[in-house]
Amino acid sequence: MKPAMPAVFVRYPASALRPELLVLPFQFNPEQLTRTLEVPQRPAGVAAREVSQAGDIPVERIQMTIQVTADDPRLNLAISTIHGIAPQLAALEALVRPTGPLSDTLAKVLDEVGQAISGVADATNPVPREQYPGVLFVWGAQRALPVLIDSMQITEQQFDRALSPIRAEISIGLTVIVPDRCSNDLVAKGASTFSEGRREVLAALAVAQSGAFDVSQLRDVVRF
Repeated sequence: MKPAMPAVFVRYPASALRPELLVLPFQFNPEQLTRTLEVPQRPAGVAAREVSQAGDIPVERIQMTIQVTADDPRLNLAISTIHGIAPQLAALEALVRPTGPLSDTLAKVLDEVGQAISGVADATNPVPREQYPGVLFVWGAQRALPVLIDSMQITEQQFDRALSPIRAEISIGLTVIVPDRCSNDLVAKGASTFSEGRREVLAALAVAQSGAFDVSQLRDVVRF
């Protein structure tokens, strides 16, 4: 029997200046996901004549708890013996931290370019140095979702003699992004289009499965 496909986080470059890619598979897939669809408030009151008209799209939020332990035989024994699961926790934390400052040389070049364009000798608003990375949450073959990580609570449960963590539970809250049409994040747009297409296919399958239902049973209640 083949092992289960691991869920993964993919941290992809936030800009072309930082061609970094981090694929972080889960050691153990969560036993459950809690998905919440927050529907924007609809028009109400006597002046609301079109209560069925859509406004903002629903916001999907995901909550889950993942586990990490140092006794996984797939981990490098030498590293886990010295550091426990600290490298895995650091990699998870990297998903929510900015990518960090650019090199001093490149920063000075960008500042000089900005000053030349603005005509201001001493720019008071330097070129931004940090960006949050793009993150994909990949769950099986049907969901590849661009997400924002809203929260990450790390509970370190066991430690070795050097107090390196060897077991932890991480509670993570995600918000699924629906990229704007004008967004230049091609990775997020591609993943969102793929996942939406898969959702439409699955919905169509549900309709096909309901073909055996006798609609005539409803005609006494609803007139078509």
